[in-house]
Amino acid sequence: MILQLQPLASVKKSLQDESLTVSDSRAYLDAVIENFSDTTDRLTSSAGIVHSPTLDSALVKIQRGNATALSREEKYARSNTLIEEIKNTEESDDGMSFALKALKPQKLNDKNKAQKYMVVPS
Repeated sequence: MILQLQPLASVKKSLQDESLTVSDSRAYLDAVIENFSDTTDRLTSSAGIVHSPTLDSALVKIQRGNATALSREEKYARSNTLIEEIKNTEESDDGMSFALKALKPQKLNDKNKAQKYMVVPS
């Protein structure tokens, strides 16, 4: 039994990598579903644990270089996420520690760079 579950240990470790993308995580989970059919209900992209299956699907397509295949709903989900990111970065500095305030300009710059690569064509 332990030998049968060994592949899951490598997936578990890979899912904790900080550089993991949504696309990579979807590929890992799809492989687990393929090899361990009992996990299907819990690991599909439409499972209850997925906060926004539409956004998840959109991000996977974008990260796989297939942004032109986005549905209208996927484009909408992604645009709403960008708007939320912008609102969150524009919030007040009140209550922020000195260290967080020092990092904020860099984080804003990083987000602006990231947004350049995440633009979804209409």
